[in-house]
Order: sequence, then C-alpha cells, then structure tokens
Amino acid sequence: MLLNGNNVKIFSVMDMSWPPTVACVKGRNMAALSLRLRGDARISSGGVCERLCDGDVLYMPKGVDYRLEAGNERILVVHFDADADIPTAMKVYRPKDNARILSLFEQLFDAWNKKEDGYMFLSLSLFYRILYELTRTDESKGETSAIAESVAYLHLHYTDPMLSVAFLSKKSYMSDTYFRRIFRRLYGKNPHEYLTALRLSHAAVLLEEHHGTVEEIALSSGFSDAKYFSTVFRKHFGRPPSKYRNG
Repeated sequence: MLLNGNNVKIFSVMDMSWPPTVACVKGRNMAALSLRLRGDARISSGGVCERLCDGDVLYMPKGVDYRLEAGNERILVVHFDADADIPTAMKVYRPKDNARILSLFEQLFDAWNKKEDGYMFLSLSLFYRILYELTRTDESKGETSAIAESVAYLHLHYTDPMLSVAFLSKKSYMSDTYFRRIFRRLYGKNPHEYLTALRLSHAAVLLEEHHGTVEEIALSSGFSDAKYFSTVFRKHFGRPPSKYRNG
C-alpha cells in the first residue's frame, strides 16, 4: 500500500520535461508521485535500479537521494506529504489501465492549476483516486507473477541480440499471442517495444560516455544491424547517434 492515513498535503502538480540528462538528485523535503508520459529512464536509489518507460508511475519518498539517467522525458508529477504511514523506499507501478491513470493525473493537473472554487477538495479527491488505482495494481499479482521471471530475464539479457519475444513467452509457458497481450496490459507497450526501449536507453548512456564507435555501441546494446539501430535511435531521440554523442 502506498499510503495509509489521512491529512495529505499537496504542494504542487506539475507538467515537467527535459532533454537527455544524467543527474544526481538530493532528497527533497516532500514525496513525489509521477506518471511518465514520454521517455525511458534509469533511476537508482539505495542500491536498487529501476527502468522507467511510458505509462510507468514512480513513487519517490522524501529525503531520498537518487541518480537519474534519462532520455527526452516528460512527466506529470505530484509533490506531497502526509501525516500517515508512508513508504520510505521508491517504488514503480505499471498500471494495467494506463488510460485511466493518465486521465486522473490530467484531471488533477487541471484542477490544481486552474484553482477554481473548491479546487483543493477536488485535487485531494483525484489524488486519492490515483492511490486507489495504484493499490489495485499492486495487489493484482496473478498475471504479473506469470511473466515476472521473463521480465527479470529481459532486464538482465536485453543486450543479447538473440533474445526474442518467442523465447520470453516460452519461459512464461504462454503462447506468443497471449504473452504479448498480457505484457501490453501490464506494461503499456508490447514486448518488442519494451525491449527496444531498454536497448536504446543503454546505447544512449554508452554514447554519452563515448564507449566505442556507433557500430560498436549498436552491437553491445543488442542491435545486430547498425543501420537499423541508427534509424530507431533517431526516431526515439529525435537525432542520430552521432549528433546525440556530440550534443
């Protein structure tokens, strides 16, 4: 459970975006709940590393330092505090009903920033509704556990160019079609898109740190074809790998 208690205080609801970046962020004096609208990121805190993609919701406790490696990001974020039992470790939620969560975040953003009469009550109502939906997501572990081993394997071996969706579905004892359908429901994108996003995020870090040529980075990130890598990289980040490296 994300929050157990009352007396929640919302400080801000913001629509934030930034270009590719690597940043070390000091713990703030408020917690944050953010919905990723665009981008892929890697966030590390307390020895735990999570990869975030479109549709993921991140809870970041107050007072926690973290490291962010991000592409072209855009998020809706709520900064808040509460007189309640509140988790002290970051957590990522991957809602099954992404459209529902997005709608609630957008309604909350509009209510908070328009500040019409009664906006505080409406904002708190919407915030609690988001928490309710996330709690349901967190407690619906049946289908998630069925593919958990495959997703964990994917995160460990996404740089292997031989890794395939067919292999992952077999590890989950599912047909390709059913695996793809459940995967999309849980993660908001199909397995191939998810895998490609991980590889592109990894490649972006290597480019920033100048680890080899574009061709070498393509191969070490799981792409067997450097030309295809350049095409999907440009589509995802808005510029080719050579320009990304040079800033």
